[in-house]
Amino acid sequence: MNFIDVNQQISNFLNHFPHLSDEEKLTFLHFNQFHQHRPIDEILEIYVQNPDARVLKTVGEWQHFSNESFSDFHSKEGVKIWDNNGNLKEVLYDASQVILNTEISIPSSINEEPLLFIELASQVDKKISEVQNISKEQKSLANHLALYNLFDYLGFFLDNETEYEHFILITIKSIKKIPSGERLLKVLSLANSCSSSLTYSTYPR
Repeated sequence: MNFIDVNQQISNFLNHFPHLSDEEKLTFLHFNQFHQHRPIDEILEIYVQNPDARVLKTVGEWQHFSNESFSDFHSKEGVKIWDNNGNLKEVLYDASQVILNTEISIPSSINEEPLLFIELASQVDKKISEVQNISKEQKSLANHLALYNLFDYLGFFLDNETEYEHFILITIKSIKKIPSGERLLKVLSLANSCSSSLTYSTYPR
């Protein structure tokens, strides 16, 4: 897809979001969690091009993990990221497309840390309560989405199916209130900004 096609797909996705099924919305939120450290515009660009992407890097970055050549990468279909003027910024490739010569280190779960759970929830509430020019309902929604990012990222509830299902039910109830268009971008951007700052400071990638 080119810049125009991608932006049209993003516009369609944002406007149609309230009409997606609960499962489709959760699928997007799970995808968003993997990329929460990126600007929301880039996350959407990635999603409409490759919704299965998880670990994305440039060719230069993958050179540290793979013996594949530049020509090998250029034969693959990468995810394109543009600036606001439609100029190509970079092309990213997902780990699933790369022949790795080493394992990528993945942090272990810290879901057995109840005090961290409570502290993160408190920090999220504090950060979002300080934000101005956003409605109370949107703050509440951003708060829960930030918690979803954090809990999904850090692996909370992995050993307790009942608590996990309860949290997902609350999440589904919350995402029914997610607006469309620019308001959706505003809520997601706030949630990601909050959760990504906490994951960096608490347990960096």
